[in-house]
Amino acid sequence: MQSCTTCKLTPIYLTTKEEVQKMTTKKLQWQPIESEQLRNEVERTVRLTAERLKEATWEHDASLAGGAAGLCLLYGALDHLFPEEGWDLIGHQSLIAIQQRLQTAGVPNLSLWSGLSGTVLAVQALSRGGERYQKMQASLLHSLLEQLPAHIEEARSRIANELRITDYDAVLGLAGIGRVLLAFADREEVRAALHEVLSYLVTLSGEKEAHGTLVPAWHIHSHLHMREDEFDRYPQGSFNLGLSHGIAGPLATLSLALLQGVEIPGQREAIQRFGAWIEHYQTREGNALLWPGRVSFESWQSGHCAEKVHTPYSWCYGAPGIGRAMWLAGKALDHTDWKEAGIAAYLGVADRIDSQWDLCTPNICHGWGGLLHLVQRMYAETGLAELAPCRDELARRVLDSFSEQHPYGFNDPASTTQHKPELLEGASGVALTLLSLLAEDAPEWDMALLIS
Repeated sequence: MQSCTTCKLTPIYLTTKEEVQKMTTKKLQWQPIESEQLRNEVERTVRLTAERLKEATWEHDASLAGGAAGLCLLYGALDHLFPEEGWDLIGHQSLIAIQQRLQTAGVPNLSLWSGLSGTVLAVQALSRGGERYQKMQASLLHSLLEQLPAHIEEARSRIANELRITDYDAVLGLAGIGRVLLAFADREEVRAALHEVLSYLVTLSGEKEAHGTLVPAWHIHSHLHMREDEFDRYPQGSFNLGLSHGIAGPLATLSLALLQGVEIPGQREAIQRFGAWIEHYQTREGNALLWPGRVSFESWQSGHCAEKVHTPYSWCYGAPGIGRAMWLAGKALDHTDWKEAGIAAYLGVADRIDSQWDLCTPNICHGWGGLLHLVQRMYAETGLAELAPCRDELARRVLDSFSEQHPYGFNDPASTTQHKPELLEGASGVALTLLSLLAEDAPEWDMALLIS
């Protein structure tokens, strides 16, 4: 890695090592919202949205991101909070839709957000702690484990010359698949597969040759970018930092595995390499800690951070997602500077409490809903007083975006398809982030975001 001293962050907030350590080791408390008025408004809005989502149809999509599997997470969370109200039966209908889709069209891929791994999470969400749907879950896991070795081998073969973001990322790649496997790591056959996924991510943290020099192995060549407009923008390729599509995803999965006691050779070193690279490119704008969404090959080679920092405060890109990954890595390796970076990122979010956070939609992926849940997750773990009013303000902003004129209560004004029932960019995801503010215990569904 080239040196870039201008990008090295000096501490913004005077958090002592002792305070950071206390935040890391304190017993996890979810700390739901306290205002009775706000709680009532949240519950009312979630119920209205969930009722409307009963009318959603999923003939063409069973995925977690845009189909019936995503709705299972919402109905599973409703069943957990209100077990006598029959939400499990409604969720069961979504599982039937998934089963029918798999029987007619098969499994599109193995990924978390559009494939088989997401279906595994959907079943788990409605299983009441594994008590239900055991045969269905076992069948899905068997299918995933059966196909995974060839999938990993193919992805591994592309690292040197044909690496695609979707090989490794959280949404479609092995970082997301690995997080699902981690949820079942107590099963011997799953643990063996998980080790292979982690081994791939360790390899990804190394180096390869590109343009006549050694580069970080996660370099993406120009013609392999996900969007056509990036072909010309990055003529010699780029390195992606985001939590959804960048190396913050592998960093989070490796760190979560280590925190859960799952470790393979080279894992700690891989976390160190990913974390140090992300740390190298962090910068600040006023009191906000920020990262670029991507670093071009030319910027990496010159040692200068030519790219603008990514200002929207979202899960997919920017300080909330990347800062969360750094916090997890800091906890995994007991790295105070990285834990400090995670704290600083969220205090920077709280500093903008009177702004729009550069967002215009309530959804999870790149909107207020995702930011709300990330702030809540960090507030629960750190107890930082500054994050409570930030969390409540975000909740009110999400609630204000609800309208009974919208088919599902929430819409996405930034999308050509504004009225979406789906999880990642639609109403069911927004409702799920709100619902999580009422629970007394931390949710499990947000493992899909690689933040827990």
